[in-house]
Amino acid sequence: MPVELIDDPARWDGFIDESADGTLFHKWEFLRILEKYTGYQLFRYGVYRGEDLISVIPVFYTKSIGLKLIYSPPPTSSVNIPYLGFATSPLFGRLGGFEREECWSQIVKEFRDEVMKISPNYMTIGLVPGIRDVRPFLRNDCDADLMYTYIIDLKPPLISIWEGIDRYCRKDIRAAAKYPLVMRRSYDAYKFVELMREGLKKLGGTFYDRQSPAYIEEILRAFPDNVKLFFLYDGDALIGANLVCGFKKRCIGWMGNTTTDNGFNANDYMLWEIIKAAKQEGYESLENAGADEKRLNFAKTKFNPDLVPCFNITKKDIIYKTAKYANRKLEKLVRF
Repeated sequence: MPVELIDDPARWDGFIDESADGTLFHKWEFLRILEKYTGYQLFRYGVYRGEDLISVIPVFYTKSIGLKLIYSPPPTSSVNIPYLGFATSPLFGRLGGFEREECWSQIVKEFRDEVMKISPNYMTIGLVPGIRDVRPFLRNDCDADLMYTYIIDLKPPLISIWEGIDRYCRKDIRAAAKYPLVMRRSYDAYKFVELMREGLKKLGGTFYDRQSPAYIEEILRAFPDNVKLFFLYDGDALIGANLVCGFKKRCIGWMGNTTTDNGFNANDYMLWEIIKAAKQEGYESLENAGADEKRLNFAKTKFNPDLVPCFNITKKDIIYKTAKYANRKLEKLVRF
């Protein structure tokens, strides 16, 4: 299985559109924006099975304090992307069990062999939910960390989704609906980042403190049909925001926050409004990330989501492991 760099935007995006694993984050223009705002070098790899392009993976390369680092996606602290990694073709999905496992093992091996030509000291790959076979990575001297996300099934009737929500949560949503709340679409990335910085200031330096609002603004301009920013108002007062990312049949509540001192549960109200809007637009699922953060679990499980596993793959050489304990800056740099 040869591995080649892909330099054709149409071919790349056509593959992502057809791939069951392809996300908006994989799209050519989205990757270009990530490259621009991280300063990392982007490689778009394709793995072939005969004449067929069977899998692709974008990786970002940087060098810091003498170490070579590879990411897919770049660190959360710089772009706030939940996952990236491999996308496979429909042909891969049609393979039989044994043949599919053999093909997947070969994809991982060939990619690893190609990347090792760079001699990275550290590599991390956040696999999309749904790619669960991490055995080929383990066999190739990588580690696999089990992680989770929450996904709400939007295929049932809206009334069934409503009845599945915790009854106290439903009560809070009804109570909030009595206030003059209005949700409006916006393109003001600067106001959004300002709101998020204020709402999360107790947590210390977050993504919103590290990255320019221009990053989000450029994504909003590049993908107006897929990435939508909503502001929640109580009368004339802006009390919350949610940045939603939709692609194919999947929707992600990507970023967002609301104030908590307004006398009602604005978070639950806004999430319910997002659920209704996503279902109306034809999405079949809504991902509500944050399952690995204990402080968020209670608020998110009220909406009766499925707990879905996903994996983060890492490979560290002895030079990186030694440097990690000698340099705190490195720990902050590679934080996923």
